[in-house]
Amino acid sequence: MTDWYLAGNERKSSVVSYDASTTAWINAVVAAGGAVSTTQKGRIDALIVALKGHGLFSTNSRLWLYGGESDHKQATIDIMGLAVATEQGSPTFGAGGYTGNGSSMYLDLGTLPSDYIPLRTSLPVKQPEILLSALTTVEVIH
Repeated sequence: MTDWYLAGNERKSSVVSYDASTTAWINAVVAAGGAVSTTQKGRIDALIVALKGHGLFSTNSRLWLYGGESDHKQATIDIMGLAVATEQGSPTFGAGGYTGNGSSMYLDLGTLPSDYIPLRTSLPVKQPEILLSALTTVEVIH
């Protein structure tokens, strides 16, 4: 993937190699009409590589990042399965994430708890955990 940046008045490019899952998420956000900064691409790539490195990426089916940058399309596309959440009732979105009221303003993830936890079963079934999380930015000073 090639990232473009300005150096003085010149437009320059740098070739950056992201994990395939990161590239798929970036492409999904852009296809939905959103944008992802170079900084956010690096953050998402670091998260995905770390999750994969610890064996956690394949154990969950969905992971939405509700905050990060001011482009709400990033928050509506999960980084694991590229599922799209739908904004219901116009919840407010800012750099810190969504603000809704839980009843008429919320994100519809398109899933139900019963999709993950069967009410009854006679077979032993390994249940995937439902994981809700947020990506935050931490500044490290050396």
